[in-house]
Amino acid sequence: MASDRLYSQIIGGLKILLPLVAIGSMSTMFLMSKSAPDQTKLPFAQSGLVEKIRDQQLSQPYFSGTTKTGDAISLSAVSIRPDPDVSGRVLAKNVLTTLSEPSGNQVTLAGASGQYTGASSLLELDQGVQIVSQDGYQFSASDLKLNIETLGMSANGPIQGTGPQGIITADRLEVSRKNPQDGFLIVFKGGVKLIYTPQR
Repeated sequence: MASDRLYSQIIGGLKILLPLVAIGSMSTMFLMSKSAPDQTKLPFAQSGLVEKIRDQQLSQPYFSGTTKTGDAISLSAVSIRPDPDVSGRVLAKNVLTTLSEPSGNQVTLAGASGQYTGASSLLELDQGVQIVSQDGYQFSASDLKLNIETLGMSANGPIQGTGPQGIITADRLEVSRKNPQDGFLIVFKGGVKLIYTPQR
């Protein structure tokens, strides 16, 4: 009899608990879908979150969304933590960022360390920075700065890598575009050298 009462109590509890879990999951999905369209302000730089993890760090964070100009952006890292010296800035390790234009072209950025400042929407990467574009460019740089709102970026050299034309080296690399509808424009500056290797 005692086991029957225990069984009935468990079943009764599950009848209450499971619907609540389902409602909670649906609410979480709704909140995520509401926050996804505009990711120009990355959530881990919000002051409230920074205060909560001031003496801690977040492991394996991942953020994704769409900017006001229609570009998809995602960012992941091994860990992030607040900068103890600068309010509103977070420090990250092993950062991977992907930018996708509405046309489908994609640019991937990676760095062993980085920092993001919410006030200026500026993501900075350094230590083994890699820049890879879907249209055939692949470069290494000493550091890189990316404006999350405009998606304009600049990288300091030595810039070394390959492109559709061949092997390229330069002191500086800049990526920009005049209009949201335009594709990314890659410009090399300072001591630019090209070893032309025609495609077969």
